[in-house]
Amino acid sequence: MAVQFRDNYGAIHFHAPPAETPEARATRALAEAVFRQWREEAKVWDIGGEWGS
Repeated sequence: MAVQFRDNYGAIHFHAPPAETPEARATRALAEAVFRQWREEAKVWDIGGEWGS
């Protein structure tokens, strides 16, 4: 995060993003697992190019 300003008159408030919900955490974990599985399958079949090996 970067904040840039010249003059400040008053209070500065920084708001953190809301905490990740269990559903969002599970969705992200599933997406990462599917991507890893696909990447490994692509290596076996020698398709997909370089995926950050």
